[in-house]
Amino acid sequence: HPRDPKRLYLGYYDIGLLISTDGGATFGRHMQGVAPKTCANSCLAIAFDPDDPEHLWASFGQWHENEGVVGESSDGGRTWTMIGMPETGLPTARHRPLIVDASSPTHARRLYTVAEGRGVFASGDGGHSWQARNTALPHTDIRDLAQGPRDPTTLICALGDNKAGPGALCASGDAGHSWKPINPALPPADIKAMV
Repeated sequence: HPRDPKRLYLGYYDIGLLISTDGGATFGRHMQGVAPKTCANSCLAIAFDPDDPEHLWASFGQWHENEGVVGESSDGGRTWTMIGMPETGLPTARHRPLIVDASSPTHARRLYTVAEGRGVFASGDGGHSWQARNTALPHTDIRDLAQGPRDPTTLICALGDNKAGPGALCASGDAGHSWKPINPALPPADIKAMV
């Protein structure tokens, strides 16, 4: 938790979201409101609102099937409302990471996520609607996504090296509307994370 060092959040496969309020001595499972039920067994990513740490987003899904949703909580993660799903423009897939743009206004938080195998998606209204941001990417098998620390419109994504295409790093200077390769061909590697 950004302000309470005794509150810990753990995303687990096959268990869900666990929250501790006593520094990790005990944990409780917090999946109330996560739907469909098939997505209520795993928590894949968590992101806090920088101005209100009781307001957060998390992605939930299955490990064995590429199915997932994004939820929003205004009570520190005790209960969830599903906002990221096909009806709102976010495809059914596992979603990670979740990035909250701290420079965006509170009433219109900008969020980014990667839908596994489907590419980068963005929301300009706190996750209530989503749009694909994959123009000019060589392929959509994205392993990780990071936001620039000085310029919030800068995004960098790491593409996996597989049948869809070679591994690469691509950058966007316009919040994901267009992309250019930074390194057109990384050595064959399965990138998992970048900072």
